[in-house]
Amino acid sequence: MPDDHALRGFRALVPERTWSTLCKLGFRRAFSKGEPIFVRGAPASSVLLLTSGRVEVGCHTEDGDYRLIALRGAGDVIGEVAFEVGGVRTADVFALEPCAAFAVPLGTFERVLVADGVHRELGRYVAAKLQRAGQDSVDMLSLPPLRRIARLMVQLADLAEPGHDPRLIPLSQTRLGHVLGLSRSLVAGLVAQLRQEGILSAERNLTIERFDKLRRHAYPNRE
Repeated sequence: MPDDHALRGFRALVPERTWSTLCKLGFRRAFSKGEPIFVRGAPASSVLLLTSGRVEVGCHTEDGDYRLIALRGAGDVIGEVAFEVGGVRTADVFALEPCAAFAVPLGTFERVLVADGVHRELGRYVAAKLQRAGQDSVDMLSLPPLRRIARLMVQLADLAEPGHDPRLIPLSQTRLGHVLGLSRSLVAGLVAQLRQEGILSAERNLTIERFDKLRRHAYPNRE
């Protein structure tokens, strides 16, 4: 099983002074909704410390299909895997909403972690992320469509930071179908079902009204 502590985000694994030092040594970046943050195959020169907003990590397969790899939120580090595989970006990353981050050069990032004695925490964090991403990819390909949609919505809601309404899903129905590999008509039908059950509001935007019912759809085997 993944290390649940590591899955809460890198910021939760290190002392606050470490996170603050890294932010001070980086330069601030802001991204608008839908803006590409990283492009797969591009040279990598820094990591990003995400301080606000949620992002989508994905890639295209050899067949041209898009595959969602992971979702990330405030407190996560993005782009650290690139330095283990030849210094290139291994996935596409998009801002799901307005995001803020600090870009920190790799050398600076590693130097601070070593100086603060928390370099091993990065290994735990990366291992947990990769394990979780692998399991999520398997689940998203094998689970029934309704459960896949519900699970993605729950994950997005759980990543919402304080001050952001977790009920608001930062994806359109069209985008929801794209990241999950589902047709527009199937997504529309399942969203209509969730609205009929009172789980989603009747508004055009995807807005959660009943988290308890949504979680039961997402994880029916949990109490």
